[in-house]
Amino acid sequence: NMPFTPLRVGLSLAAAIVCVVLAAQTLNRALRPDGIDFTSYLMSAQALWEGRSPYGLDTPWPYVYPMLLAFVLIPLVSLPYTGAVLAWFAASLAALFGILSKTTDRSALAASFAIIQSTLLNGQVNFMVVLCSVLAVCAARDGRDVTAGAWLGAGIALKLMPAVLGMYFLVRGRWRAVVVTALASVVFSFGPAILL
Repeated sequence: NMPFTPLRVGLSLAAAIVCVVLAAQTLNRALRPDGIDFTSYLMSAQALWEGRSPYGLDTPWPYVYPMLLAFVLIPLVSLPYTGAVLAWFAASLAALFGILSKTTDRSALAASFAIIQSTLLNGQVNFMVVLCSVLAVCAARDGRDVTAGAWLGAGIALKLMPAVLGMYFLVRGRWRAVVVTALASVVFSFGPAILL
């Protein structure tokens, strides 16, 4: 809730320009013969939609994630490739802003710009995974263990790395969150296969 100031307007304008430049760079990289990480995600989503396995496809970067990522990307399969890339870029930005909205110390933002830029330019899933993890920690901090477990389970079903956050619940004796995390991980990981 910062007041309207020329500095705020200037920073917002600079951020918008950076986002447009990054979107153009991402699209340019995505149009290379090998594409970007998102290219492989989208190919896996296409395979899943067609009833084939998303694993073992002939892609530059093999799909190694649980099935949830390919499943949630199925709506993008119907878009032209350029539109799908830009939609994923916008979703990644939304996830990044969601992460930032939950943090009070944004001083590391400038220092981590190279990581942010790399994640966006390669169309990686990392911001969605981090957002799920941040929402899980915020919910746990507020005493909402079921919600915390559901968010962490979703993050694990997108990419296995957030499973280490399960230690956060274990160390604090948040058993309901641990159980919900395990159940949500299984449901989100294998639910797409059952639905399809």
